[in-house]
Amino acid sequence: MKKQKKIVITSTSMSESSRSRLALSYCEQIIMEFASDNITCDFIDVRDISTSYTSKKAKGYIKKFQKADAIIIGIPIHNWGASAQAIDFLSNAIDSEQIKAFTPCVLIGGAGSDKALLALDGVVRSLLTETNAMILGKPIIVSASDTNQDKTEISNNVAERLEKVVEKMLELLGD
Repeated sequence: MKKQKKIVITSTSMSESSRSRLALSYCEQIIMEFASDNITCDFIDVRDISTSYTSKKAKGYIKKFQKADAIIIGIPIHNWGASAQAIDFLSNAIDSEQIKAFTPCVLIGGAGSDKALLALDGVVRSLLTETNAMILGKPIIVSASDTNQDKTEISNNVAERLEKVVEKMLELLGD
């Protein structure tokens, strides 16, 4: 029997209808549709954490994040950088002693413009140097032009990119 593998999807958006959250929901759908029974998926919503990372809920989320076999992180981009909530959560969750080296990781940014790719370079550097995570491809930016006005649907282009990277993640997990 194969060991159970866990993918942790982490939303650092404070908005219920953000572009990054929409993309994460799509990733979760892909995983549920195509992953075998030995892959499970947990969704961490940073909105649920109070301002203190010492709470029981925050510590539980951090532990889930650190023990994941693969990670997908959704990060809002504000003023050409990762949101403060994303930086705060990752500053508390990234620990080289806890996160396994070569953990597959996907970064998804929600931004107003598709020109914001470099906005996540600090997060990429932190994951690579602090944890030796294996970043799958470049961060996927979901901009205003990639969603409908209500932020309920993503473009075919973004959907295809998400499908490819999730497929690669499942492959690396041995699925």
